Amino acid sequence: MHITVDGNIHVCEKIQPSNSLGNVNSGGVDYVRLVDLVHEYSKSSLPECGSCWLLRMCSACYRDFLDDHVWSADSSERQAGCQAMRAYALRRL
Repeated sequence: MHITVDGNIHVCEKIQPSNSLGNVNSGGVDYVRLVDLVHEYSKSSLPECGSCWLLRMCSACYRDFLDDHVWSADSSERQAGCQAMRAYALRRL
């Protein structure tokens, strides 16, 4: 978790400012938002990532697949990004 100077709580320092999960000065973590975020990510990524040979070495990040501050609904865009990461990793191996 990352806390900005104004108290906003984020999953990490690389996530856009508009994706706050609450504020330490006004109630702390919004657990409903946090659960929704994890559910959204898990529902969309686990079926694809779970069977990928690069799973344990993957450098993909949640922020790589955000579209206008929400998880990208475009599966083809994510698949293209994943394919590029697999090709890069294969070359490096």
